[in-house]
Amino acid sequence: MNANGTAQTRITHNPATDGSPEFSPDGQTIAFASMRDGNWEIYTIRLNGSGWQRMTNNPASDTAARGRGLANGTGAVRLATRAGDDSNPDW
Repeated sequence: MNANGTAQTRITHNPATDGSPEFSPDGQTIAFASMRDGNWEIYTIRLNGSGWQRMTNNPASDTAARGRGLANGTGAVRLATRAGDDSNPDW
C-alpha cells in the first residue's frame, strides 16, 4: 500500500490469522507470523504473494525472534530459539 493507506494489496490468502509483518532489508520479502498450521509459526513471502515458505516448525513453538534473521538471502536459519510462540520475526 502507499504511505497514505491507498492501493492496499493483499498478499496472503489463508483464512488463518497472519500478523507481525517485517520487511526484509532489500524490501522484496516480508517475514510474518501465522496460525495457519494450528500454532504460531514464522513464514516469508515475496511482495507479489509468491514464494511463501515456513521458516519455523516447532509444535511447542518459540517467541521473540529478534535478530536471528536469514543467512544472506541464500537459505533459512532458525528465526527463534525460546519456548512459547513463533512470533515477532525480525531480519
